[in-house]
Amino acid sequence: MRIGGLAPPLLAPGTGPGASTSLSSFQRLSQYRLGTQRMMDIRRAVLDVNKILGKSPLGVGSPGQAITVTGSDLRISAGLDLVGTKSTLTSTAQVNAAGTSFDDRTPEWDGSSDVPITLDGTWTGTGDRTLTFSAKINKKDSPATLPTGDKVEIDVIDSVDGKIDTLSVGNNQAVDTTFTLSNGMTATIGAGTIIRNEDTFAVNLTDGTGSALDRTKPFNGVGDNDAILEDPHAIVDGFLTINGTNVAINASDSLDNLLDRINAASGSLGVTAAYDDATERITLTSTSVGPGAITLGETVAGNLAALKLDGASTVPGTDPEDEQLMAGVTGFATVGAGTITINEQTVAVDPSTQSLQDVLDAINALDGVTASLADGKISISGEPGVDLVLSDTSGLLALAGIATGVHQAVAGQDAGLSTDLSRKVAKAIRHLASTVDAFVADQMPGPRLASGIQRLRSGLATEFASVFESEGGAFTALGGMRFNFSSERDRGVSSSLASERRLTKLLDEGDKDTLVALLGDGEDEPGLLDRLDDFTRKNLAGMRETLGPGSFVDVSA
Repeated sequence: MRIGGLAPPLLAPGTGPGASTSLSSFQRLSQYRLGTQRMMDIRRAVLDVNKILGKSPLGVGSPGQAITVTGSDLRISAGLDLVGTKSTLTSTAQVNAAGTSFDDRTPEWDGSSDVPITLDGTWTGTGDRTLTFSAKINKKDSPATLPTGDKVEIDVIDSVDGKIDTLSVGNNQAVDTTFTLSNGMTATIGAGTIIRNEDTFAVNLTDGTGSALDRTKPFNGVGDNDAILEDPHAIVDGFLTINGTNVAINASDSLDNLLDRINAASGSLGVTAAYDDATERITLTSTSVGPGAITLGETVAGNLAALKLDGASTVPGTDPEDEQLMAGVTGFATVGAGTITINEQTVAVDPSTQSLQDVLDAINALDGVTASLADGKISISGEPGVDLVLSDTSGLLALAGIATGVHQAVAGQDAGLSTDLSRKVAKAIRHLASTVDAFVADQMPGPRLASGIQRLRSGLATEFASVFESEGGAFTALGGMRFNFSSERDRGVSSSLASERRLTKLLDEGDKDTLVALLGDGEDEPGLLDRLDDFTRKNLAGMRETLGPGSFVDVSA
């Protein structure tokens, strides 16, 4: 079938009787009057067919509705996990597992002294104590500015053990020298002034609250800006290798900086990262469900140890239970080896070698059947208008809550007309054919056709060619009726009682090709009736204007 829209009018004003110089005015006028009458006959015949059809359900019919059988929720009835879990890898201990802490890392002197002191390290004692730092200078009540050549000392006094250390900070000791105390702590002494002898400051020590990592501060921070990694660990610029892909780690990073960098690259790393403030551990989680391992490496030794990720092992995730072998899933305990038969097509079921999804894939490979799992429920669908006949020896359908037996589909609707109406339509179509025959085959007055009449005949042929396949200008359709617009001898329509009977049968059976040829495809391609209706309406209007005042052509007939 050739695709084409409705044709524009072929006879416009100015293309009428005066346009042909080889005919007398009387002959031209006679041709246009006769042509107008024949065109009116075609239009009335088209309207007669449409009137007979009226609101009759003529069309390509309905194939019916497919039946879909849906079972119960396997998440409830069989306790299936249809989500699965993701693999994880977690720090083996708290990132800072120190069991002791002190309350001030940058203490201030009680007096006017301003020498900065930064405390660090891990107190190794027990209980609750106070650690006092007391300045000693060799000039009583005289200020000492560090660094200095004078003798300046700071005594470190434990509230339980007494004096435990003396720090010699004079004698031109370098600025920011770090002293290691006998209790595991360190003290870094900066430049400044000790105003008077016995100026002091104190910090409180406890083993009741352990030190905790501050996730917002840099790993290499100092004093109150220190992330407080567990001593003696430190972070060094380099890369962590996660699942074979590198991600940068820097000494100046905070833990949050590192976690954000990992999460931003989760698509390539295959993990997301999080820190639990309660457990003080880092956890890497796979981005997909299943038992896949998480692998770690580093380009600079010590960084994984500082994060307590060295030696950490993957806790494997699990696949959704519909993707696991049924024999290994408790919820499928009632399923055994057997077969599921759907509309005489068989699928083998073997829990030792198949998952539920394997069985559903096998069902989907059958002709005219689809199977799916959604919201925990198995659904099986057939073809429109075709019943589903189910049987099962494996127990899988019973577990899924799908009954065996016949599940009836909604039957389709007959595409054809009643026999009586088919006869009426076929008879009207035969009459329409005879009106077309009269227009294209009638001998017109004069030695030749007026050019406008010739164009109308050609235009009519174009409408037929838009609907039917042709051989040279001959079109065969509508129950065997033959339309010929090219041969002078056979010009016209060959319509017989035999072809009318054949058309009646095709309409009664709802033959799709015949219905589409008459009525179109119901979308954007009109059928013959609509084309002839539009063609005659437009060109009759042009013929009326051509014939001039006094003529009458009812284009709405």
